[in-house]
Amino acid sequence: MPKENKTAEALLALASAVKSLETKITEKLDGINIVDIKHQTTSVGVNTTMKTPFEPIENVAPLEPEVPFPQEWRDIIDTVLNAKFKAKVTYLENANFELTVLVPKEYSNCKEAEWKMNGNTDPRVKRIPNYLGPDGVRQYCELIAENLGIEARVRITNDRAQLTK
Repeated sequence: MPKENKTAEALLALASAVKSLETKITEKLDGINIVDIKHQTTSVGVNTTMKTPFEPIENVAPLEPEVPFPQEWRDIIDTVLNAKFKAKVTYLENANFELTVLVPKEYSNCKEAEWKMNGNTDPRVKRIPNYLGPDGVRQYCELIAENLGIEARVRITNDRAQLTK
């Protein structure tokens, strides 16, 4: 028998098997009553109506408690940048920490659309190995200052002098 005939017979057998399977599934689904689960309640009476992804969820507690920020790092930020810069730390499981420094609008070099997209903030985030500790914080703050440009650095320095009086 030629090879083409065997291939055609195999395809016909496969099509027949798929049709048979489709028939069986259709028969099983005919007996199922499909309901709108959007408005169902669970057996304990909890409403399971789902919110759309864009609806704000109110009164939600933070997942993690506030992590205390080391004073030594705060002092470094105040010295290299100034006290107007806010910061937060997140300790990671892999012996690193993530430092987030929020650049105030008056020093920020991000575009207005970027500022709004980030929730009216200019976050600068970096993962720093624990072994660098305060030196890593200082290096990152110096990098942020450098990135902001000379004009912003002059204003930061002038404001630092005003804030420490």
